[in-house]
Amino acid sequence: LVDRAECDGRGGFDCFFEAFSDCHLSEEAAARAVPLMTLGAQGLGAEGGPDSVRMDWEAQTYAIKFGLLRHFVPPFATQYGAAWWRGQTLQFLMRPREWLSEALRDSHRRVGWQDPAIGLHIRHGDKLKEASRLSVDHYLPVLLNLSQAIGARSVFVSTDSPGVLAELEQRTPKWLRVCYEKDEIRGTDITNANLKNNLRLNVTRYTLEAVRGTML
Repeated sequence: LVDRAECDGRGGFDCFFEAFSDCHLSEEAAARAVPLMTLGAQGLGAEGGPDSVRMDWEAQTYAIKFGLLRHFVPPFATQYGAAWWRGQTLQFLMRPREWLSEALRDSHRRVGWQDPAIGLHIRHGDKLKEASRLSVDHYLPVLLNLSQAIGARSVFVSTDSPGVLAELEQRTPKWLRVCYEKDEIRGTDITNANLKNNLRLNVTRYTLEAVRGTML
């Protein structure tokens, strides 16, 4: 998804984010790692569990589909709950490299970001294959209530639908600024004959835009 020549030889996740750890597994230790699908959610929190777990793409898909990790919280964090644990984990795993941090600061300036801000993700397009498409009417009351509760001044909208942006700009009160990346490619749809090509463009040529939108 990225050109290694532009990332000091790093590819994929390592291009954008700091390394998880400076530890390295030996081939022998990697071979002993227990597959996630064999271990199961119960075993992850058990006393004396394995030092390492192997989670490949197939296991990730399985875990999501069957909710294997949906309620998992390690024993030391149970008092804080699943939302806290996931937030802390993501905050650590997605520590941006300095160049990405600068790109995020540049995005803040460019889109007119004003704190306090709310992030809003409305996914249409190929999401229709997985779930029902929700209109702006579904999001707007919650957005307005939350904005008033925290005194938000802007909402950053991540969406693949140009119509969503136009509708939000028309229906959102003037005191709440609608922010978004104006040059982002949008308009993919499950009924679009060029869907495959559109997705290819999004994930190869516009990986940075995708990462930046997620981080914002």
